[in-house]
Amino acid sequence: MLRHMVVEEGLAAMDTGRPPKTHTLKEISEFIGVPIVAVHRVEKEALKKLKKIMLRLEIKNGNSGI
Repeated sequence: MLRHMVVEEGLAAMDTGRPPKTHTLKEISEFIGVPIVAVHRVEKEALKKLKKIMLRLEIKNGNSGI
């Protein structure tokens, strides 16, 4: 459901050459029918996982980030 919303927006943006629209936590929570705090919790976890992956890639590629 949410993935469809994001993918459709991304494709529309690519077709028109404009930057994709961002969505607020409120918009997302209303779209999927859950409280904002639940969306925020998922966002926080996703960002933590992304940071872990990015740090692993930096180490693997020999980048110190400095």
